[in-house]
Amino acid sequence: MGPETWTAIGGVLVGAGGVGAAIRTHRALRRTRRELTLTRKGHRQAAGPRLAIVVNPTKVDVEAFRQVTHAAADHHGYGEPTWWFTERSSPGTAQATAAVDAGATLVVAAGGDGTVRAVAGALTGTRVPLGIVPAGTGNLLARNLGIPLAGVPAAMRVALDGRDRRVDVGRITAVSRRGGTVVEDEVFLVIAGLGFDAAMVSDTDPEWKARVGWPAYFMSGMQNLKGPRLKATVAVDDFIRSLSARSIMIGNCGRLPAGLRLLPDARIDDGLVDLAMADVRAGLVGWASLATQVGLQGLGVKNLPTFAMGRLVYDQGSRIHVVADGAPLLQIDGELIGEASELSVRVAPRALTVRVR
Repeated sequence: MGPETWTAIGGVLVGAGGVGAAIRTHRALRRTRRELTLTRKGHRQAAGPRLAIVVNPTKVDVEAFRQVTHAAADHHGYGEPTWWFTERSSPGTAQATAAVDAGATLVVAAGGDGTVRAVAGALTGTRVPLGIVPAGTGNLLARNLGIPLAGVPAAMRVALDGRDRRVDVGRITAVSRRGGTVVEDEVFLVIAGLGFDAAMVSDTDPEWKARVGWPAYFMSGMQNLKGPRLKATVAVDDFIRSLSARSIMIGNCGRLPAGLRLLPDARIDDGLVDLAMADVRAGLVGWASLATQVGLQGLGVKNLPTFAMGRLVYDQGSRIHVVADGAPLLQIDGELIGEASELSVRVAPRALTVRVR
């Protein structure tokens, strides 16, 4: 055989060897991919749902809460919970963000309305549900969502085994003439208020509040009955009005303690924020008239006479802008923020997932 023949035979052998090597390589790659897939599935199955607990240790008996939580988490198929503790300078947003970054599939906020609001700020816009163990004075969001207020075990059962509900979130920016921006695009879940209700929050004694609960706000309110009126310009979407009021409140939902309903048409998932402007005349008579109206609304009675000495004016919209004279106080979900002369509020429709029963 000549050189050409041997060259051809050599080429065939080399080609065959290359094909065999390619086949072996392909089979090895398939085995590796299959092993990686099984490993990933195994990790996911082993990890399961991951629970994070963000706790305000000033509101919760941490050791007793740990015992309840670990037993409930194990019963409902969660792994070992991770624990995150709030501080005065860090009320829960950073902790909840870190928990989500670490892989949490459910974050439970245990504390008062401030802790719940801070954790919600981190979870808004994500699909990670917020569970609530109410341990504050007002527990306003829990009241509006029907989450059990008495007993950690009942609240934890809802957090771990309830259904997910998408709710609206309010976003507020406030500016003070004296100090510039007070808050910027801050989350609120229940009610932000300018004027009387913020002064009432400001003057509530913390020790008295810890001792008797929400009635402490009533005592503070009595001290502020003679507070000044606000003169303000209020824009709801495209409608603008000028008014005088004792308090201007913007809410995402309207149920208060003792069965009171401040905002009778507010719904937490309607894509709107609700406005209530309260004013009184004739001193105590006016305040009594206003309190009667709020009480009757809780019983389903609306459209009381506009000539009453205490008056509530309502509106709804997707955006609300308030410019007030002077430097009235602002509260957000029961937390005093400070002086604010201008508010811009918008709604983020169904931006937060909350675990409810």
